[in-house]
Amino acid sequence: HKPIRISPRRARSSSRDALSQVETALPLAEVEVKVWVATTGA
Repeated sequence: HKPIRISPRRARSSSRDALSQVETALPLAEVEVKVWVATTGA
């Protein structure tokens, strides 16, 4: 019995958006960590 097609497609698109958000947020988080380390002198 195959799952319903509408909600998986919507979930896939939303997960793809979340993945792209993570991909764009990861470099920002790296920069923030480097700045935080530089400011705290750790």
